[in-house]
Amino acid sequence: MVPPSDIAMMIMDYFDPGDAKNFFAVCPRWKQAIPARYWRQRSIKALGVEEDILPDENSLNWGEFYCQIEDEYHSVMSGLRNRARILSYLRTVRDDFLKSLTMEEGLD
Repeated sequence: MVPPSDIAMMIMDYFDPGDAKNFFAVCPRWKQAIPARYWRQRSIKALGVEEDILPDENSLNWGEFYCQIEDEYHSVMSGLRNRARILSYLRTVRDDFLKSLTMEEGLD
């Protein structure tokens, strides 16, 4: 039995790439319930990259790609996760700095 797409995507939201790969090994028909755009967005989030540097949703089997991220790109993933973490810190610093400038302007 294959669930509706929205329910399948809600369940997949709880799975990391390795869990998804294992799940599809047991329930391969579920793959057809999940659209490529969902897997592309999950891949972008997992890789920590900007959307515009990856191919569009029709250029790649995004479900397979997402499931292979953990196996094929493990060393790259740690670097990309670190990059995403650093970018997050830099955004926080930027936002705090801009807030402090705004507060200083209000004091003048």
